[in-house]
Amino acid sequence: MNHRRLLTTVACTLGLLIGTASARTIEIIEAETLELRNVVPAEGQPAQELVIISGPLVELHVDRDVILAKRVEFNRSTRTLTLVGAGVYRTFTRDARGVEDQQELRGENLVVNLANEGVQGEDVLVSTSQIEVRGAEIERVPGQLKVNQGYFTPCGRCGQTPNDYAFRAKQLTIYPGDRLVAYDAIILLADEPVMYLPLVVLLLNDPDRQPRLEFGNEEGANGDGRFLLLDLPYVVGGNAFGFTLLRYYQNRPAQFGFGVEHTAYNLLGTLSRLDLEAIAEPQRRSDGSGYNYNLDLRWQGKAELLGATDGLNFDLRMRRQDFYDSGSVRGLQNSTSEHGVTRVNFGIKGSWPRADLEFNYVDLFDNEPETPAPEEVLKRPEFKLDPKVFTLGNLSADFAITFGNYRAPVDPSNRSARLQGPTIEAVRLLEQHTINYSTDLWQGANFSVSNTFTGQYYSTGERAVNLNIDARLTQTFSVGNSVALAYNYARLEGESPFFFDRIAGRRLNHSLTLSGAFRPWPWLNVDASQTYDLLKPGDRQPAAQFGVRLNPDPLDLNVRLERNFFTGAGLERWTVNLGLGRQGPSFSVNTGFTAATGRYDPLVVRLGLSDGNRSNNFTVETRFDLNTGKYDRHSLSLAATETGDHPNKITVSASEAYTFSNSRLDGSFSVGSPYLKFGVQHSLLLTQDPARQATADTSSSLTATLGSGSSANNPSWLLTYGGPYNPYLGGWTKPSLKGEFRITRTGQVLDASAQLNMPGLQQSDIELRSATLRAQFEVTPRIGLQGNFSYSQYGTGNARQDTFNFSPLGVTFALGGGEGRAPDAFFTAALNQSIALKAGETFSARLEPIFIMTINRCCWALQAELNASSQNPRFRVGLVLPAGGTAPIVDVLKNQTQFFPGLSSGQ
Repeated sequence: MNHRRLLTTVACTLGLLIGTASARTIEIIEAETLELRNVVPAEGQPAQELVIISGPLVELHVDRDVILAKRVEFNRSTRTLTLVGAGVYRTFTRDARGVEDQQELRGENLVVNLANEGVQGEDVLVSTSQIEVRGAEIERVPGQLKVNQGYFTPCGRCGQTPNDYAFRAKQLTIYPGDRLVAYDAIILLADEPVMYLPLVVLLLNDPDRQPRLEFGNEEGANGDGRFLLLDLPYVVGGNAFGFTLLRYYQNRPAQFGFGVEHTAYNLLGTLSRLDLEAIAEPQRRSDGSGYNYNLDLRWQGKAELLGATDGLNFDLRMRRQDFYDSGSVRGLQNSTSEHGVTRVNFGIKGSWPRADLEFNYVDLFDNEPETPAPEEVLKRPEFKLDPKVFTLGNLSADFAITFGNYRAPVDPSNRSARLQGPTIEAVRLLEQHTINYSTDLWQGANFSVSNTFTGQYYSTGERAVNLNIDARLTQTFSVGNSVALAYNYARLEGESPFFFDRIAGRRLNHSLTLSGAFRPWPWLNVDASQTYDLLKPGDRQPAAQFGVRLNPDPLDLNVRLERNFFTGAGLERWTVNLGLGRQGPSFSVNTGFTAATGRYDPLVVRLGLSDGNRSNNFTVETRFDLNTGKYDRHSLSLAATETGDHPNKITVSASEAYTFSNSRLDGSFSVGSPYLKFGVQHSLLLTQDPARQATADTSSSLTATLGSGSSANNPSWLLTYGGPYNPYLGGWTKPSLKGEFRITRTGQVLDASAQLNMPGLQQSDIELRSATLRAQFEVTPRIGLQGNFSYSQYGTGNARQDTFNFSPLGVTFALGGGEGRAPDAFFTAALNQSIALKAGETFSARLEPIFIMTINRCCWALQAELNASSQNPRFRVGLVLPAGGTAPIVDVLKNQTQFFPGLSSGQ
């Protein structure tokens, strides 16, 4: 121990010596002797300076890395550490997601290069949390580990002897935390060779990207017989990976199917991502003898081409769906109009100093002649040119041109296009421009003119134009004081053969407008305007507009008048809005009058009270119909929040409104905290008309609710009582009580609801109306319950029907394992059943007991499923990369029927 203490005291000195050479710090944790030695080199070779550290156990720390050996030689000249004899080198790696993992190398005569963190050695064992690799020779550089004559298995940490499966390969390349690639590999089962593969890829960072196997037998007239589904992962370089999909069906006319799931990044020098799912699935016997095809391609990104300022942005999407999967039945033919249809959507956008360019191609390729005409707009193709805004002094011009060939639904209002059928194909030229000019003529005077134009021209001979010309001369005297003369010419005419860019009617306007705004005091604003239409006679000219706003605090009065001086008819319309108070107490009243109809606007009177931040407020409002002399509506509302700094504040809100026209009282009330809330909602018919009172049973309702708040850490629940309510008889006619409950915790999911018919004026018994239960519950670390149950009842008398659904109801038992290990197997017994009772008769679907056995072998999982009614077995096999001894078999097998007790608790 004295030697060890002595060596510890010189560790800093050694760290300084080594640090100057390698920029890494070496700390001697345990050793017995330390020797400095100069090695005389051969002629012409540089001198070698060695630091030799030895002892029964030498432990060095190189930054975070750990070295264990009996003798370590540090060569200061070559910056290498040599572990003489057997040694251990522990280091840490980080994958692309940033997840850190420890890597341990055990071997003979390991050589560690401190400059590049490389390692070389012989007869080496590499261990991580996911995999073990043995090799005759090994070479490690940052981000990569190469092994010659290697043996690897994901089962190394599972305690299995021999390993359930392993691989022997001529050459291995490991990318820590990412993937393992083996060349000339032999598959070993229980260390016995069974198959040769030229290439094996094992992805280390994603449990969803492991090899998948499913097989079984499907009986029946249209059954597949024996089938096999195999998904094999692959990697192409550092930016592409995916699955090869292989399918076999015994009873399909074409027995073999194939496909690919592929993801690639930065293809062809672009900054992009490509996702491809393509598969050819043999048709089922009832559909024919060929293949159904599914295709889903998405490629989007950016390419630095043609000198575009920020590159060319592109997006390609292709999609076809001839079949789909439904539960355990695969390859059901798509019977919709999408069968045999491939949709293509491709777009490119680019920006240059002088213009923006865009190319779009939208089309579909139809292999089924009976497919209905498409409802979307097809662009075959479309080009857009948008030059940058041109400016010359005060003049600016913005032009854009769109040219394309389109096929789209016709405009039904266009007779000639309608004769072509539901869709029409035509070439369109779309030209758009906006020209603006603005200048100051003298002090306070500004003149502006603008021209906005959209022209649509079609190969069918049709055209449509939308033209707007605006000119305005404004003289501003001071803030709020100005006069202006404006001119407007607008023209909309023509027609389009397409529905997507149809023209809505025709319009022609040619008018002058004189307006003024005056602000003699900050609290008084006056404005006036008169428009004269040059195309209309005097008796059809619009009225002049006048407005006065008086707003000294707390008053706010706004009066607007419309008078027609051309017809001499006097005032055509006036409105008045009066308000008093902006914070605290407030009052407002508003109404208006229209001479053409001789009717007043409703008189609205509002009283309010609010605090400074408006979190607490109270409002009363009434609407009075001046034309009939009757009230139209009374309403009130309030909202209040408890003061203080604590988080559990109580809030109260209420609203009530009575509408005289339909004699209805509507309102709500709620009070609550973050943990508990109570509320009442009602809509009541209150009328003196006996005929309308008879409808109160169905037109009035009263409901009360009590439930939990929005706290995420507690179960959520809600009780609701109420339903149709007759205010004249003072009771509910057909009330119901509904309860809802949901809890989600580790090992537990419970979602339940039930609705009871309660005694009322028109029903006397308590009766279950509906119930649902969805649960996954870990009764013990060995027993789990799962299932969906529902009950519903509707109708009365002979028309009543009760329906029960179990889909499924099951129990799962965890077998084996224990002492911190995950269970070795799971057995599930589930029941699918639907029962209907109608008019005393029972209608029951076939009882479908389902039995599932899942074997969890730490590094792989096998699942066998048997439907006892159809006698169709199914098997699934998934490889698992264990992490810490717990196998994520739920992610691998993806079976929603099973709930795996013991995995969440680790028992």
